[in-house]
Amino acid sequence: LELRNRFGVNILMIKRKAPDGSEQQIIPSPSERIETGDVLIALGREKDLNRLRRM
Repeated sequence: LELRNRFGVNILMIKRKAPDGSEQQIIPSPSERIETGDVLIALGREKDLNRLRRM
């Protein structure tokens, strides 16, 4: 992800729909990829979170 280096934001969890329709809760590793439809649970300063939202 490397979002901490790029945006100053920590991704605490990723919520992702599994193929069977259930929801997965993933604690991301540095190599985790963000997929379309993922919901990110993030911690950071408001201005940094806003920059991430515009990504």
